[in-house]
Amino acid sequence: MLNRRNFMASAGVSIVPSFRVGTGAHAQDVAHSVTICLVGVSETTSSHLVELLAKLFMSRGLPICCALDFSEGRGFDSTVGRLVETLAQTEAGLFEVAAQMPRRASDRRYFQMRTAAKLRANLTTGPSDSPLHVLGSNVTTLYDPFPDDDLDHAAFRGSGFRVFLQPFISEKAPDINAMGREQIVVSGGTFFKFSDSDARASGTSASEDTVAGGLICIPVDIASKLPEKDVVEQLTALAMKLADANNSGRFFISRPTDLLLQTDAYPASSLSLALIENKTPLSKDALVAFEQELTAASIPFTRFDKDAFSPRPATASHEIQTKCIHFTQGDSAPLSADTRIILLPPETPNAYFGLRPDGRYQIASHGAPDMPAQTLLPLNPVADMTIVITPENVSTYIKRASLIHRLTTMRHEGRAKLRSVSGMVDYLFASEPILSNLQSTRRLLATLPPTVAPPVAEERKKLLQDAALAWQYIERYSHSTTGLCAGTAKGGSGGRVNRDATMWDIASQLRGIMSACSLGIIDRKNATERVETVLANLPPVTIDGARLPPARLSTETGRGISEDFDACDTGRFLVALFAVKQDGLAAPETVQYILDGWDLNRIVRDGHPYDYINGKLVDKYLSHCTQYSRLGYAMAGQEIDSPYAGDRQDSKTEQQINFLYTAASIGHFGTEPALLQEIELGKDEPTAYLARVLFDAQLRWYEKTGALKCASETLLDFSPWFSYQGVRFDRELDESWVVAFSSSSSKFQTPAFRRKAEVISSKSAYLWAATVPHPYSRQLVAFIRDKAKIEGQGFSAGIFAQDHKPMYLYSDVNTNGVILTAIAHMLRDEVQNKGAISARRPERRSR
Repeated sequence: MLNRRNFMASAGVSIVPSFRVGTGAHAQDVAHSVTICLVGVSETTSSHLVELLAKLFMSRGLPICCALDFSEGRGFDSTVGRLVETLAQTEAGLFEVAAQMPRRASDRRYFQMRTAAKLRANLTTGPSDSPLHVLGSNVTTLYDPFPDDDLDHAAFRGSGFRVFLQPFISEKAPDINAMGREQIVVSGGTFFKFSDSDARASGTSASEDTVAGGLICIPVDIASKLPEKDVVEQLTALAMKLADANNSGRFFISRPTDLLLQTDAYPASSLSLALIENKTPLSKDALVAFEQELTAASIPFTRFDKDAFSPRPATASHEIQTKCIHFTQGDSAPLSADTRIILLPPETPNAYFGLRPDGRYQIASHGAPDMPAQTLLPLNPVADMTIVITPENVSTYIKRASLIHRLTTMRHEGRAKLRSVSGMVDYLFASEPILSNLQSTRRLLATLPPTVAPPVAEERKKLLQDAALAWQYIERYSHSTTGLCAGTAKGGSGGRVNRDATMWDIASQLRGIMSACSLGIIDRKNATERVETVLANLPPVTIDGARLPPARLSTETGRGISEDFDACDTGRFLVALFAVKQDGLAAPETVQYILDGWDLNRIVRDGHPYDYINGKLVDKYLSHCTQYSRLGYAMAGQEIDSPYAGDRQDSKTEQQINFLYTAASIGHFGTEPALLQEIELGKDEPTAYLARVLFDAQLRWYEKTGALKCASETLLDFSPWFSYQGVRFDRELDESWVVAFSSSSSKFQTPAFRRKAEVISSKSAYLWAATVPHPYSRQLVAFIRDKAKIEGQGFSAGIFAQDHKPMYLYSDVNTNGVILTAIAHMLRDEVQNKGAISARRPERRSR
């Protein structure tokens, strides 16, 4: 097994005992291990001073590291940078280069992965075989000068950073902890405190107090402001004490990378093989023979056709997803939406491992046709690499046998962990569901037509029948006096009609009336009468001195039955109110009269919407409803900020990533109101994109399990009577689905109850069909059409996912109003070109 002992011995470096890392039990080992690091070094720092200080320690056999700032790509491109480069090459066993951590603009994993990639790109300059490129590629240590504790260590693993020096994150004794995938964090430690001549004259020596073990940081920026003689005197005293302690075995002085090698985690490089066919006469036979030998030795690999720019499976045991990896021949080669990984050829200058700005992973490679096995497969336990194997590398049995022997030996001795190309990427790069959603949705969007095509004649006929059925709910349950439609209704014997409704329900009723008119189910005179009657019976309530629409009202009396106010529901109503005005179904003076009767300015404060709950204002800005409802408030003269206003970026990828993070911070995302906004007001960039991410998640779930998903808020026909269902973008697919309830009672929070309450939403199926042209959308509609119809009552609210049974004879105005709206949207071209089209339904007013 490779560890620091045999690795460093082979390199001619002094050996120190290994130690365990973790917590608690290893405290004595940590206290006895010392790492010295020169910090506060910038491109303007005197190279003379850095060399002087480094040699004070190295001349006594003490290893040291020097942290440089590479954030602007100028780390080695300065006098002090060139000195550090020289020392790293000439004093390889004693001197190590560390990169100073750039200031982090975000604690979100994606952006920390991008920070790591940019830093690695700045380190790896020049041709791939140049000493400077090799040096930069082998920098594995990060010095973090910031006291924040939001560093995501796993986000830096893919770019090769494995050791973190963080003196500020612990006020306790120095600590070394293993984490992630072969990474360690050295926390706590000491900053050397230079003293002035007066302090030394009084007998106080800072250097004596400094020798306490752990990380010792030498602040070069402070030393540069002091007389050189004083600096040398104090650091010489420190170096002598450390040398004495090191020689006596009281301390073990180590470079940061040595600490990694000393752990019992046995760090090893991740190594993948990329077999590249280059169309030489011996290409096919040589690579086929090598593939067979790799397979026999259970060594994973990835086979590429160099002309096709995509891998193909070599054998069943080594099959990987086709088209997900791009073996680039230069920036001009096209990238498909399927491409997740960019594999750079060995000759690529400035090549590095990291997450690209477009959300794809990039990995560098190593190899050449004339390389012998030892050079092609170097022994480096802290460097991850992809080895490019060409037919020339395996043209003879001896060459193939040599490579197989070296690979199996490296694996047996723990020197390398062998993986396929995609397997190595999945291992090295931190899992980030936000990024996985972006990559998967990119593939979906590349396959979708730009618009939903008009339905064919047979489907058009079915949609008109569906619309006529949905209208039956509004027709049947609209009150003869108030015109307001009941919120829910249970049919059959023992059924009941719930005459309560919300402003959201009234909005769905208005939209349903508009749609029924456009589809020819009712004429404009009837539609106008219905709309005007509804608007004439909207009651205001007074809450804290403000006149507002109630959260709930009686559709029988037209009176408020709640002294609460719901900003989201009212926003949807405002959108519908202005829609019936624009459609000519409501007189402008009627609309203005309603607005004049409400004090909406009282519930919009500093760009945030507020609910009134039990007489108290509650900020509802962070809601998936805000992006939609704000448009209704804007029509009424009240401006509400967008939750996504700060997510605008120059890069489309980063903008979409920010949309996903913002949505995740709000909570699970469902079909409504995103798709309502799209069909009622037109596409909005954040919500239209997020809706496609939801659709893609549902589609992936169906492809994986065969189970339909159609997640939205929905009523239930059992307690607690309502559920909020959707997907979390920041969770892996299996853990991402949410079924939540308005009640926090523990009896509703069990996995079994959530499974029971999961619903395939009827209205959402039609919304998907109206907005996303995909076979899955059509499958959802066919499923609902087959199972959710209620004769004379419209559509059931949904089908339970667990047993595919509908909510029996249970429907609501929102479901049927939204279905009508979605169908009118799908048939809008016919409506606009030919006027109202007839669904051939007789009109019947409710009693």
